[in-house]
Amino acid sequence: MPINGCGADMRSVEAPTELLTTAELVLVRVDPQRVYVRADFMRGDGDQFWPMELELIEPSLYLRTDAAASARFAAAFDGHVRARLGPSG
Repeated sequence: MPINGCGADMRSVEAPTELLTTAELVLVRVDPQRVYVRADFMRGDGDQFWPMELELIEPSLYLRTDAAASARFAAAFDGHVRARLGPSG
């Protein structure tokens, strides 16, 4: 679907295992951990993935790219808040 008439599209894709492994190595270094992070990667020499951008604040959240995205985000947010509040929260 074109975005703002620019011809770009936004869609959900399955990430290759190598990308997920690289993303985990990068995102574990984000402190404090966030409920939402968008990470953009590119392929470099040897087909390795390299981080280009970490988006720690995203107004869109891309919830329309997957039917279950809203529920996953709500559950993650709830878990994050409950972990911060502790047992008395």
